[in-house]
Amino acid sequence: MKPSSRDGTNLRWHYTKSIHLSVILRDGFIKPATAGVPAGEKPIVWFSSNSQWELTAAPGIRIPGSRDRRMSMGETAQRFGLARIGVDPTVAPHEWKTLKELSGMSSKTAASLHEAGIRDGARPGEWWGTFEPVPRDVWRVIELWDGNHWAPLAKASLGSIPSEVRLELQRVVDSCHDEANMR
Repeated sequence: MKPSSRDGTNLRWHYTKSIHLSVILRDGFIKPATAGVPAGEKPIVWFSSNSQWELTAAPGIRIPGSRDRRMSMGETAQRFGLARIGVDPTVAPHEWKTLKELSGMSSKTAASLHEAGIRDGARPGEWWGTFEPVPRDVWRVIELWDGNHWAPLAKASLGSIPSEVRLELQRVVDSCHDEANMR
């Protein structure tokens, strides 16, 4: 797997927590997101053209006596570890406007997602997706955040992952390497 360009700007990125990366690697594909998706609406595999970080990929946090907010990139990395999978634009061809229409998303849901994204500093024009699972054979690169920059997935980079996630991720990575070496 190699990115389309040295800095990955020609790729679309699926940002995730490291714990979710281990599941994605084990399954061999990225599944459409189904959490909170009502019956009748098509789930989406979300990507971003932002080559640094997609702000909406961070989990929200509830602070008693204060306004709810999303974790920062640093907070998310420290607590969960960060990972991303890069694909060519043809793999995630639908822009935000098209995703809203093709998914059957209600206008209320679309407006809420858009407003929340803008409030959190995201740019909906960077949102892309597909409705089909995205298999490993179309991934161009898998990277982990090491606290300073994105680095290709390798044993050496697993030190940036919280310890409770590291062992599971290492097991899955080793299994994927073993599988690849058998081909």
